[in-house]
Amino acid sequence: MKKLLPKTGKQNMSKGALQSIARRECANYHDTKCLGIMMQSEKTDKNTKLYMWKDDDMADKPCSVEKGCGYFDIIVTPGL
Repeated sequence: MKKLLPKTGKQNMSKGALQSIARRECANYHDTKCLGIMMQSEKTDKNTKLYMWKDDDMADKPCSVEKGCGYFDIIVTPGL
């Protein structure tokens, strides 16, 4: 599956502000690192499917929310 990297208004925020939001709000944030669990939904004619997977490119690496994170943009940001 493709990485989710939509454009959001976060480009105007400082790295420290983004890290602070990620630390407080992101379920993937653990001890300055990313757990790498991604989610995406897909609507079909009959229902909606939810896919979850571990993104090995992000997992166990320092949080990089300021560089672009699909989980943060799709899941965390709308809830703020």
